[in-house]
Amino acid sequence: MRDAMTDLVVLIPGFGGSVLERDGRVLWGAGGEAGAASLLALGDEALPLLRLTKDDASRAELADGISATGVVAGTHMLPDVWKIDGYARMPQLLGRLFDVEPGRNYLEFAYDWRRDLRAAAKSLDRSAEGWLEEFRERTGNPDAKLVLVAHSMGAIVARYFLEALDGWKHARALVTFGAPFRGVPALLGALTGSVPNIRLGDGDLSELLRSFTSLYQLLPVYPAVQEGEGEDVPLQRLTELEIPGLDPEKVGMALELWTDIDEAIKRHNGNPAYREGAYRLLPIVGTAQSTAQSARLVDGELSLLNTYQNRDLSGDGQVPRVAAQPTDTGDAPGTLLTAGRHGELQHDDRALSYVLGLFTSLYLDADIIPAPVRSKIGLDIVLADAVNVGAPVSVKVRPESAEVGVLVATLELASTGEEMARTELTAEGDRWYGAEFTVEAPGLYRVRVAGDDGVQPVSDVFEALPAGTIGA
Repeated sequence: MRDAMTDLVVLIPGFGGSVLERDGRVLWGAGGEAGAASLLALGDEALPLLRLTKDDASRAELADGISATGVVAGTHMLPDVWKIDGYARMPQLLGRLFDVEPGRNYLEFAYDWRRDLRAAAKSLDRSAEGWLEEFRERTGNPDAKLVLVAHSMGAIVARYFLEALDGWKHARALVTFGAPFRGVPALLGALTGSVPNIRLGDGDLSELLRSFTSLYQLLPVYPAVQEGEGEDVPLQRLTELEIPGLDPEKVGMALELWTDIDEAIKRHNGNPAYREGAYRLLPIVGTAQSTAQSARLVDGELSLLNTYQNRDLSGDGQVPRVAAQPTDTGDAPGTLLTAGRHGELQHDDRALSYVLGLFTSLYLDADIIPAPVRSKIGLDIVLADAVNVGAPVSVKVRPESAEVGVLVATLELASTGEEMARTELTAEGDRWYGAEFTVEAPGLYRVRVAGDDGVQPVSDVFEALPAGTIGA
Protein backbone atom coordinates (compact mmCIF):
# COMPACT_ATOMS: atom_id res chain seq x y z
CA MET A 1 0.00 0.00 0.00
CA ARG A 2 1.34 3.40 -0.95
CA ASP A 3 1.69 6.22 1.59
CA ALA A 4 -0.52 9.27 1.21
CA MET A 5 1.09 12.37 -0.32
CA THR A 6 -0.20 15.19 1.87
CA ASP A 7 1.79 17.92 0.14
CA LEU A 8 1.67 19.27 -3.40
CA VAL A 9 4.56 18.06 -5.58
CA VAL A 10 5.62 20.41 -8.39
CA LEU A 11 8.09 19.42 -11.12
CA ILE A 12 10.23 22.23 -12.56
CA PRO A 13 12.03 21.16 -15.76
CA GLY A 14 15.37 22.35 -17.07
CA PHE A 15 16.59 24.10 -20.21
CA GLY A 16 14.43 23.17 -23.22
CA GLY A 17 12.06 21.23 -20.96
CA SER A 18 8.89 23.19 -21.74
CA VAL A 19 6.79 23.17 -24.90
CA LEU A 20 6.81 26.57 -26.63
CA GLU A 21 3.87 27.68 -28.75
CA ARG A 22 2.82 30.73 -30.69
CA ASP A 23 -0.75 31.24 -31.92
CA GLY A 24 -1.46 27.51 -31.49
CA ARG A 25 1.63 26.47 -33.42
CA VAL A 26 4.14 24.30 -31.55
CA LEU A 27 7.64 25.68 -32.08
CA TRP A 28 9.44 23.39 -29.63
CA GLY A 29 8.39 20.05 -28.17
CA ALA A 30 5.97 18.79 -30.81
CA GLY A 31 5.26 15.10 -30.31
CA GLY A 32 6.77 15.12 -26.83
CA GLU A 33 10.43 15.50 -27.86
CA ALA A 34 12.67 18.14 -29.39
CA GLY A 35 16.13 18.67 -30.88
CA ALA A 36 18.00 20.55 -33.55
CA ALA A 37 15.62 18.98 -36.07
CA SER A 38 12.82 20.96 -34.42
CA LEU A 39 14.62 24.17 -35.33
CA LEU A 40 15.44 22.95 -38.84
CA ALA A 41 11.75 22.17 -39.39
CA LEU A 42 10.99 25.87 -38.86
CA GLY A 43 13.27 26.69 -41.79
CA ASP A 44 13.96 30.38 -42.34
CA GLU A 45 11.49 31.20 -39.56
CA ALA A 46 13.58 29.62 -36.78
CA LEU A 47 15.64 32.70 -35.94
CA PRO A 48 12.88 35.31 -36.34
CA LEU A 49 10.48 33.22 -34.25
CA LEU A 50 12.70 32.07 -31.37
CA ARG A 51 15.42 34.70 -31.10
CA LEU A 52 15.00 37.04 -28.12
CA THR A 53 15.35 40.65 -29.18
CA LYS A 54 14.35 42.17 -25.84
CA ASP A 55 13.78 40.51 -22.48
CA ASP A 56 12.13 41.98 -19.43
CA ALA A 57 11.97 39.97 -16.21
CA SER A 58 9.03 42.03 -14.97
CA ARG A 59 6.79 40.89 -17.83
CA ALA A 60 4.88 37.61 -17.66
CA GLU A 61 5.03 37.25 -21.45
CA LEU A 62 6.88 39.08 -24.19
CA ALA A 63 5.52 40.75 -27.28
CA ASP A 64 6.70 37.84 -29.45
CA GLY A 65 3.56 35.92 -28.46
CA ILE A 66 5.43 32.78 -27.40
CA SER A 67 4.18 30.96 -24.33
CA ALA A 68 5.05 27.75 -22.49
CA THR A 69 2.16 25.31 -22.60
CA GLY A 70 3.47 22.10 -21.01
CA VAL A 71 6.48 20.00 -20.10
CA VAL A 72 8.41 18.06 -22.77
CA ALA A 73 7.88 14.46 -21.70
CA GLY A 74 10.52 12.90 -23.95
CA THR A 75 14.14 13.54 -24.89
CA HIS A 76 15.05 17.14 -25.69
CA MET A 77 18.42 18.62 -26.54
CA LEU A 78 20.45 21.16 -28.47
CA PRO A 79 23.87 19.83 -29.55
CA ASP A 80 26.77 20.85 -27.30
CA VAL A 81 24.44 23.03 -25.25
CA TRP A 82 22.15 20.88 -23.15
CA LYS A 83 20.45 17.49 -23.31
CA ILE A 84 17.82 15.94 -21.07
CA ASP A 85 16.26 12.52 -21.40
CA GLY A 86 12.71 13.62 -20.60
CA TYR A 87 10.36 13.65 -17.62
CA ALA A 88 7.71 11.10 -18.52
CA ARG A 89 8.75 8.63 -15.80
CA MET A 90 8.79 11.07 -12.90
CA PRO A 91 5.18 10.69 -11.61
CA GLN A 92 5.32 6.89 -12.03
CA LEU A 93 8.58 6.67 -10.10
CA LEU A 94 7.32 8.88 -7.28
CA GLY A 95 4.19 6.75 -7.25
CA ARG A 96 6.16 3.67 -6.20
CA LEU A 97 5.79 4.61 -2.54
CA PHE A 98 3.44 7.59 -2.51
CA ASP A 99 -0.07 8.14 -3.75
CA VAL A 100 0.91 10.61 -6.47
CA GLU A 101 -1.52 11.46 -9.25
CA PRO A 102 -0.95 14.11 -11.97
CA GLY A 103 -3.43 16.94 -11.66
CA ARG A 104 -4.37 16.05 -8.08
CA ASN A 105 -1.21 16.29 -5.98
CA TYR A 106 1.42 16.40 -8.72
CA LEU A 107 1.78 19.36 -11.09
CA GLU A 108 4.30 20.32 -13.76
CA PHE A 109 5.41 23.93 -14.13
CA ALA A 110 6.16 25.03 -17.69
CA TYR A 111 8.06 28.23 -18.44
CA ASP A 112 9.81 29.96 -21.34
CA TRP A 113 13.34 28.62 -20.91
CA ARG A 114 14.84 31.20 -23.29
CA ARG A 115 14.07 34.06 -20.95
CA ASP A 116 15.38 35.63 -17.76
CA LEU A 117 14.97 33.00 -15.05
CA ARG A 118 13.60 35.67 -12.72
CA ALA A 119 10.56 35.91 -15.01
CA ALA A 120 10.01 32.16 -14.62
CA ALA A 121 10.39 32.37 -10.84
CA LYS A 122 7.84 35.20 -10.68
CA SER A 123 5.45 33.14 -12.78
CA LEU A 124 5.94 30.23 -10.38
CA ASP A 125 5.27 32.58 -7.47
CA ARG A 126 1.99 33.74 -9.00
CA SER A 127 0.87 30.19 -9.72
CA ALA A 128 2.06 28.51 -6.52
CA GLU A 129 -0.08 30.53 -4.16
CA GLY A 130 -3.25 29.62 -6.05
CA TRP A 131 -2.24 25.98 -6.43
CA LEU A 132 -1.54 25.62 -2.72
CA GLU A 133 -4.72 27.41 -1.63
CA GLU A 134 -6.86 25.17 -3.86
CA PHE A 135 -5.00 22.04 -2.70
CA ARG A 136 -5.48 22.89 0.98
CA GLU A 137 -9.18 23.50 0.50
CA ARG A 138 -9.71 20.34 -1.54
CA THR A 139 -7.79 18.06 0.82
CA GLY A 140 -8.84 19.72 4.06
CA ASN A 141 -5.16 19.94 5.03
CA PRO A 142 -4.28 23.53 5.99
CA ASP A 143 -0.69 22.46 6.74
CA ALA A 144 0.04 21.25 3.20
CA LYS A 145 3.12 22.73 1.59
CA LEU A 146 5.00 22.57 -1.70
CA VAL A 147 7.58 19.89 -2.45
CA LEU A 148 9.53 21.19 -5.44
CA VAL A 149 11.31 18.63 -7.63
CA ALA A 150 13.64 20.55 -9.93
CA HIS A 151 15.95 19.30 -12.64
CA SER A 152 18.90 21.19 -14.04
CA MET A 153 18.16 24.87 -14.71
CA GLY A 154 14.77 24.42 -13.03
CA ALA A 155 16.62 24.36 -9.70
CA ILE A 156 17.71 27.97 -10.23
CA VAL A 157 14.12 28.99 -10.92
CA ALA A 158 13.09 27.22 -7.72
CA ARG A 159 15.91 28.73 -5.69
CA TYR A 160 15.02 32.27 -6.79
CA PHE A 161 11.35 31.64 -5.95
CA LEU A 162 12.19 30.24 -2.51
CA GLU A 163 14.74 32.86 -1.50
CA ALA A 164 14.32 36.10 -3.43
CA LEU A 165 10.50 35.85 -3.58
CA ASP A 166 10.01 34.35 -0.09
CA GLY A 167 8.52 31.12 -1.42
CA TRP A 168 10.22 29.34 1.53
CA LYS A 169 7.15 30.17 3.60
CA HIS A 170 5.10 27.74 1.50
CA ALA A 171 7.67 24.98 0.82
CA ARG A 172 8.67 21.84 2.69
CA ALA A 173 11.51 20.71 0.46
CA LEU A 174 13.47 21.31 -2.73
CA VAL A 175 14.76 18.14 -4.39
CA THR A 176 17.27 18.89 -7.15
CA PHE A 177 18.80 16.73 -9.87
CA GLY A 178 21.94 18.09 -11.53
CA ALA A 179 21.42 21.65 -10.30
CA PRO A 180 23.92 24.19 -11.74
CA PHE A 181 24.02 26.20 -8.51
CA ARG A 182 27.30 27.91 -9.42
CA GLY A 183 27.06 27.84 -13.18
CA VAL A 184 28.19 25.76 -16.15
CA PRO A 185 31.59 26.40 -17.81
CA ALA A 186 30.59 24.33 -20.87
CA LEU A 187 28.21 27.13 -21.84
CA LEU A 188 31.20 29.40 -22.44
CA GLY A 189 31.84 27.24 -25.48
CA ALA A 190 28.23 27.34 -26.62
CA LEU A 191 28.01 31.12 -26.34
CA THR A 192 31.34 31.78 -28.05
CA GLY A 193 30.54 29.73 -31.11
CA SER A 194 31.85 26.23 -30.51
CA VAL A 195 28.52 24.48 -31.11
CA PRO A 196 28.03 22.53 -34.36
CA ASN A 197 27.66 24.73 -37.44
CA ILE A 198 23.92 24.26 -38.00
CA ARG A 199 22.43 26.83 -40.36
CA LEU A 200 19.09 28.40 -39.46
CA GLY A 201 18.01 30.49 -42.41
CA ASP A 202 20.22 33.58 -42.59
CA GLY A 203 21.91 32.75 -39.28
CA ASP A 204 23.05 29.77 -37.24
CA LEU A 205 22.53 28.00 -33.94
CA SER A 206 25.16 30.11 -32.14
CA GLU A 207 23.36 33.32 -33.06
CA LEU A 208 20.12 31.97 -31.62
CA LEU A 209 21.76 30.81 -28.38
CA ARG A 210 23.44 34.14 -27.74
CA SER A 211 20.04 35.79 -27.65
CA PHE A 212 18.83 33.64 -24.71
CA THR A 213 19.05 35.43 -21.38
CA SER A 214 18.86 32.15 -19.46
CA LEU A 215 22.11 30.80 -20.87
CA TYR A 216 24.03 33.88 -19.72
CA GLN A 217 22.54 33.38 -16.25
CA LEU A 218 23.97 29.86 -16.21
CA LEU A 219 27.54 30.92 -16.88
CA PRO A 220 29.91 30.17 -13.98
CA VAL A 221 29.72 32.60 -11.08
CA TYR A 222 32.89 31.20 -9.48
CA PRO A 223 36.46 31.95 -10.70
CA ALA A 224 36.60 29.65 -13.72
CA VAL A 225 38.86 31.11 -16.44
CA GLN A 226 42.66 31.21 -16.65
CA GLU A 227 44.02 33.95 -18.90
CA GLY A 228 47.28 32.68 -20.32
CA GLU A 229 49.38 29.54 -20.38
CA GLY A 230 50.75 27.73 -17.36
CA GLU A 231 49.41 25.72 -14.46
CA ASP A 232 49.99 28.52 -11.94
CA VAL A 233 47.87 31.12 -13.74
CA PRO A 234 45.11 32.18 -11.31
CA LEU A 235 41.45 31.62 -12.10
CA GLN A 236 39.35 34.73 -12.69
CA ARG A 237 35.67 35.54 -12.78
CA LEU A 238 33.97 36.36 -16.07
CA THR A 239 33.44 39.97 -15.02
CA GLU A 240 37.23 40.38 -14.74
CA LEU A 241 37.89 39.38 -18.36
CA GLU A 242 36.95 40.22 -21.91
CA ILE A 243 36.06 37.01 -23.74
CA PRO A 244 35.43 37.30 -27.49
CA GLY A 245 31.85 36.37 -28.33
CA LEU A 246 30.44 37.12 -24.88
CA ASP A 247 28.33 40.23 -24.40
CA PRO A 248 29.79 41.91 -21.27
CA GLU A 249 26.52 43.74 -20.61
CA LYS A 250 24.63 40.43 -20.54
CA VAL A 251 27.29 38.86 -18.34
CA GLY A 252 26.89 41.66 -15.81
CA MET A 253 23.11 41.52 -15.98
CA ALA A 254 23.16 37.77 -15.39
CA LEU A 255 24.88 38.27 -12.04
CA GLU A 256 21.87 40.23 -10.76
CA LEU A 257 19.95 36.96 -10.38
CA TRP A 258 22.65 35.44 -8.16
CA THR A 259 23.04 38.67 -6.19
CA ASP A 260 19.30 38.71 -5.48
CA ILE A 261 19.49 35.14 -4.16
CA ASP A 262 22.59 35.75 -2.02
CA GLU A 263 21.19 38.94 -0.48
CA ALA A 264 17.88 37.25 0.28
CA ILE A 265 19.64 34.35 2.04
CA LYS A 266 21.64 36.77 4.21
CA ARG A 267 18.43 38.59 5.10
CA HIS A 268 16.59 35.35 5.89
CA ASN A 269 19.34 34.03 8.13
CA GLY A 270 18.45 36.75 10.62
CA ASN A 271 14.81 35.65 10.65
CA PRO A 272 13.97 33.07 13.37
CA ALA A 273 10.92 31.88 11.40
CA TYR A 274 13.15 31.10 8.42
CA ARG A 275 15.72 29.24 10.51
CA GLU A 276 13.02 27.15 12.19
CA GLY A 277 10.73 26.54 9.22
CA ALA A 278 12.99 26.69 6.21
CA TYR A 279 12.60 24.10 3.47
CA ARG A 280 15.00 21.19 3.24
CA LEU A 281 17.40 21.16 0.30
CA LEU A 282 17.97 17.65 -1.03
CA PRO A 283 20.49 17.62 -3.93
CA ILE A 284 21.21 14.70 -6.25
CA VAL A 285 24.65 15.31 -7.79
CA GLY A 286 26.09 13.48 -10.79
CA THR A 287 29.74 12.45 -10.76
CA ALA A 288 32.35 10.31 -12.55
CA GLN A 289 31.69 11.94 -15.96
CA SER A 290 34.12 13.93 -18.10
CA THR A 291 32.98 17.50 -17.45
CA ALA A 292 34.21 20.98 -18.33
CA GLN A 293 35.12 22.54 -14.97
CA SER A 294 37.06 25.64 -16.02
CA ALA A 295 38.48 27.28 -19.15
CA ARG A 296 41.65 28.84 -20.52
CA LEU A 297 41.82 32.03 -22.59
CA VAL A 298 44.94 32.47 -24.75
CA ASP A 299 45.24 35.11 -27.50
CA GLY A 300 41.47 35.46 -27.67
CA GLU A 301 40.88 31.72 -28.05
CA LEU A 302 38.88 29.95 -25.34
CA SER A 303 39.37 26.27 -24.55
CA LEU A 304 37.43 24.24 -22.00
CA LEU A 305 39.28 22.24 -19.35
CA ASN A 306 38.06 19.07 -17.65
CA THR A 307 39.93 20.15 -14.52
CA TYR A 308 39.58 22.75 -11.79
CA GLN A 309 42.82 24.15 -10.35
CA ASN A 310 44.65 21.34 -12.17
CA ARG A 311 42.54 18.61 -10.52
CA ASP A 312 39.80 16.58 -12.16
CA LEU A 313 36.87 16.88 -9.76
CA SER A 314 34.50 15.39 -12.38
CA GLY A 315 30.80 16.17 -12.65
CA ASP A 316 27.75 14.91 -14.52
CA GLY A 317 29.00 15.76 -18.01
CA GLN A 318 27.29 19.16 -17.89
CA VAL A 319 27.46 20.51 -14.35
CA PRO A 320 30.88 20.19 -12.65
CA ARG A 321 31.08 18.90 -9.12
CA VAL A 322 32.54 22.23 -8.00
CA ALA A 323 29.35 24.02 -9.13
CA ALA A 324 26.74 21.53 -8.00
CA GLN A 325 26.08 22.95 -4.51
CA PRO A 326 24.79 26.39 -3.45
CA THR A 327 27.46 28.75 -2.14
CA ASP A 328 25.67 29.06 1.21
CA THR A 329 25.35 25.35 2.02
CA GLY A 330 28.31 23.39 0.64
CA ASP A 331 27.37 19.71 0.64
CA ALA A 332 23.91 19.87 2.18
CA PRO A 333 22.95 17.05 4.58
CA GLY A 334 21.49 14.25 2.50
CA THR A 335 23.39 15.08 -0.70
CA LEU A 336 23.58 11.99 -2.90
CA LEU A 337 26.48 11.49 -5.29
CA THR A 338 25.72 9.13 -8.16
CA ALA A 339 27.77 8.16 -11.23
CA GLY A 340 25.30 9.44 -13.81
CA ARG A 341 24.95 11.80 -16.76
CA HIS A 342 23.19 15.13 -16.34
CA GLY A 343 20.32 14.27 -18.65
CA GLU A 344 19.52 10.95 -16.97
CA LEU A 345 19.75 11.83 -13.26
CA GLN A 346 15.98 12.28 -12.96
CA HIS A 347 15.60 8.63 -14.08
CA ASP A 348 18.44 7.19 -12.00
CA ASP A 349 16.82 4.33 -10.04
CA ARG A 350 19.38 4.55 -7.25
CA ALA A 351 18.83 8.29 -6.87
CA LEU A 352 15.06 8.02 -6.98
CA SER A 353 14.99 5.24 -4.42
CA TYR A 354 16.97 7.51 -2.14
CA VAL A 355 14.64 10.46 -2.83
CA LEU A 356 11.65 8.34 -1.84
CA GLY A 357 13.42 7.62 1.45
CA LEU A 358 14.06 11.34 1.90
CA PHE A 359 10.37 12.06 1.34
CA THR A 360 9.51 9.61 4.10
CA SER A 361 11.87 11.38 6.50
CA LEU A 362 10.09 14.67 5.79
CA TYR A 363 6.82 13.33 7.11
CA LEU A 364 8.35 11.51 10.06
CA ASP A 365 9.93 14.80 11.15
CA ALA A 366 13.17 12.86 11.27
CA ASP A 367 16.72 13.81 10.47
CA ILE A 368 17.67 13.46 6.83
CA ILE A 369 18.87 9.94 6.26
CA PRO A 370 22.55 9.70 5.31
CA ALA A 371 23.23 9.31 1.62
CA PRO A 372 24.31 5.76 0.80
CA VAL A 373 27.94 5.27 -0.10
CA ARG A 374 28.45 4.44 -3.75
CA SER A 375 29.50 0.81 -3.93
CA LYS A 376 29.28 0.12 -7.66
CA ILE A 377 31.87 1.08 -10.25
CA GLY A 378 30.84 4.19 -12.17
CA LEU A 379 31.22 4.55 -15.93
CA ASP A 380 32.29 7.75 -17.66
CA ILE A 381 30.59 7.82 -21.07
CA VAL A 382 31.67 10.14 -23.89
CA LEU A 383 29.30 10.48 -26.84
CA ALA A 384 28.94 13.19 -29.48
CA ASP A 385 25.77 15.23 -29.08
CA ALA A 386 25.00 15.21 -32.81
CA VAL A 387 26.11 13.33 -35.92
CA ASN A 388 25.13 13.29 -39.57
CA VAL A 389 23.08 10.27 -40.61
CA GLY A 390 25.42 7.58 -41.94
CA ALA A 391 28.44 8.84 -40.01
CA PRO A 392 29.97 6.62 -37.31
CA VAL A 393 28.66 7.14 -33.78
CA SER A 394 31.64 6.66 -31.47
CA VAL A 395 30.99 5.52 -27.90
CA LYS A 396 33.84 5.84 -25.39
CA VAL A 397 33.56 4.52 -21.83
CA ARG A 398 36.04 4.64 -18.95
CA PRO A 399 35.32 2.74 -15.74
CA GLU A 400 36.45 4.23 -12.44
CA SER A 401 38.29 0.96 -11.79
CA ALA A 402 40.16 -1.40 -14.05
CA GLU A 403 38.37 -4.33 -12.41
CA VAL A 404 35.42 -4.67 -14.79
CA GLY A 405 34.33 -7.53 -16.97
CA VAL A 406 32.49 -7.30 -20.26
CA LEU A 407 30.85 -3.96 -21.05
CA VAL A 408 27.93 -3.95 -23.51
CA ALA A 409 26.56 -0.93 -25.37
CA THR A 410 22.97 -0.85 -26.61
CA LEU A 411 21.61 1.61 -29.18
CA GLU A 412 17.90 2.40 -28.93
CA LEU A 413 15.31 4.88 -30.12
CA ALA A 414 14.96 7.54 -27.45
CA SER A 415 11.20 7.85 -27.91
CA THR A 416 10.26 4.19 -27.52
CA GLY A 417 13.28 2.41 -26.10
CA GLU A 418 13.26 0.03 -29.08
CA GLU A 419 16.65 -1.66 -29.37
CA MET A 420 18.38 -0.95 -32.68
CA ALA A 421 21.79 -2.57 -32.12
CA ARG A 422 24.00 -4.09 -29.43
CA THR A 423 27.76 -4.63 -29.22
CA GLU A 424 30.55 -5.35 -26.76
CA LEU A 425 33.02 -2.56 -26.11
CA THR A 426 36.69 -3.30 -26.76
CA ALA A 427 39.62 -2.16 -24.61
CA GLU A 428 41.59 0.78 -26.08
CA GLY A 429 44.12 1.51 -23.33
CA ASP A 430 44.28 3.66 -20.19
CA ARG A 431 41.01 2.01 -19.02
CA TRP A 432 39.09 3.38 -22.04
CA TYR A 433 36.73 1.11 -23.95
CA GLY A 434 35.14 1.88 -27.31
CA ALA A 435 32.48 0.88 -29.80
CA GLU A 436 30.81 2.32 -32.89
CA PHE A 437 27.28 2.39 -34.22
CA THR A 438 25.78 3.76 -37.42
CA VAL A 439 22.27 5.16 -37.71
CA GLU A 440 20.43 5.37 -41.02
CA ALA A 441 17.57 7.72 -40.11
CA PRO A 442 17.35 11.14 -38.46
CA GLY A 443 16.07 11.21 -34.90
CA LEU A 444 16.92 11.10 -31.21
CA TYR A 445 18.75 8.03 -29.94
CA ARG A 446 19.94 6.67 -26.62
CA VAL A 447 23.06 4.62 -25.86
CA ARG A 448 23.09 2.48 -22.70
CA VAL A 449 26.22 0.83 -21.34
CA ALA A 450 26.10 -1.88 -18.70
CA GLY A 451 28.35 -4.50 -17.17
CA ASP A 452 27.98 -7.04 -14.40
CA ASP A 453 26.24 -6.44 -11.06
CA GLY A 454 29.22 -4.52 -9.72
CA VAL A 455 28.97 -1.85 -12.42
CA GLN A 456 26.51 1.05 -12.35
CA PRO A 457 24.88 1.35 -15.80
CA VAL A 458 25.01 4.68 -17.60
CA SER A 459 23.16 6.16 -20.56
CA ASP A 460 23.34 9.21 -22.80
CA VAL A 461 21.44 10.56 -25.81
CA PHE A 462 22.41 12.02 -29.17
CA GLU A 463 20.72 13.39 -32.26
CA ALA A 464 21.20 12.14 -35.83
CA LEU A 465 20.60 14.88 -38.37
CA PRO A 466 20.16 14.65 -42.15
CA ALA A 467 23.45 14.08 -43.96
CA GLY A 468 25.34 17.33 -44.51
CA THR A 469 23.51 19.26 -41.75
CA ILE A 470 26.55 19.52 -39.49
CA GLY A 471 29.52 21.35 -40.92
CA ALA A 472 27.68 22.37 -44.07
